Amino acid sequence: MSTTLQSINRLLVPLRAFGLSALLVAATSVDAADKKPKIDAAAPLAKEELAPMDEPLMKVDGAAITGREYMGFLQAHPEIIARASHSDEGKKAAFRELVTAFLLQKAMYTDGLLKKEDKNPSQQQVVEAFEKLAERHFPLPPSPDDAAGFAYYQAHQNEFGIPPMIRMNEILIKISPKADQATQNSARERAEKALNRVIKGEKFVTVAAEVTENPVGKVTGGDIGFVEPQKEPWMAEAIKNLKVGEKTGILKSPTGFVILEVSDIRAGITSPYANVRDKVIKMLRDTKQRELRDPYVKGLAQSSKIEVISPDLKALFPEGVFQD
Repeated sequence: MSTTLQSINRLLVPLRAFGLSALLVAATSVDAADKKPKIDAAAPLAKEELAPMDEPLMKVDGAAITGREYMGFLQAHPEIIARASHSDEGKKAAFRELVTAFLLQKAMYTDGLLKKEDKNPSQQQVVEAFEKLAERHFPLPPSPDDAAGFAYYQAHQNEFGIPPMIRMNEILIKISPKADQATQNSARERAEKALNRVIKGEKFVTVAAEVTENPVGKVTGGDIGFVEPQKEPWMAEAIKNLKVGEKTGILKSPTGFVILEVSDIRAGITSPYANVRDKVIKMLRDTKQRELRDPYVKGLAQSSKIEVISPDLKALFPEGVFQD
C-alpha cells in the first residue's frame, strides 16, 4: 500500500471523531498472503469497468486513485455501497468523498500541521493534525437547543429506532449495466417465463430456487431476508401496498430484472426523543460542521490539479469533480 494511502487511512479515526461519516474513505483491506487490497464483489462499479484495477481512475496533484483503491474504500465502508450502486449521483458523491480525503491530507501538510519530511505520520499525529485543521477552517458548532433537536427528530423519526421492514422472496435475472439491447431482451424473456410459471400456480420459492441468478436466493428459495424499502427507491413504490403472499410484476433493478414476493411485514418502532436526544444533537452539529467543511474543500480543489482519467468518470464529471 502506498504511503499516501496509509496516511489517508489514518484520517478514519479523526473523521469518525468529528462525525463526518461520509468521509471514512480509502481504508483498503490488505490480504496478508499477497499484500494486495481485497476486492468487494458488491462494489458498485463492475470489475471489468475498472480493469486493469491498478490503472488510475483519477489523480489529485499527481497522486493516483486506482480502481483497486476505490473498491477497497467501498469494501471498508459498505454503508455507502447502496448509495453508489443505485444512481450516478451516488457514484459521484462517493468519488467526491474519496477526493476530499486526499485534499484534507494535503491541507494538513500545507498548514504545517504535518511535517513535509514525514511521509508516513503516526495515527496520533494525523488525529491531532485533523483536529487543528477542523478548528481553523470548519469548527464543530455549539450544540443546538432541544427545540431544534426535537423538531429534527419529528421530521426524521424513521432514523431513530427500528424502521419498517419487509421480508422478500426474489427472482433475479441479472443483466450487466453495459448489456446490449439483445441481451436485455433475452433477460426480460427469461423473467417473463418465470413470472408466468408463478401466475399459473407454481410456488414462488420453487421457481426462485430453479431460476434466480442470486446465488444466495438459489439456496433459500429466493428468500433475501428483511429489507428497508425506503432505502431502495426502485422497490419502494412497487411493493408499498402489497400484503403478505402478494407479488410484483417484473421490475427493473440496478442488478437486473426482478420479481418480488412479500413473505412477512414488520412495523417500525420509533425510539422516544429522550432516548435518542444525544444522537439527534450530534447529527445536527455534524450537519452544520459539514456545511462549513464543504466550501473549504471546494477551495482546496480549486487550488489543486484534479485529473479525471477514466472515460466513465469523465461522463459523470464533465465539468469537474466538485462542479454540479
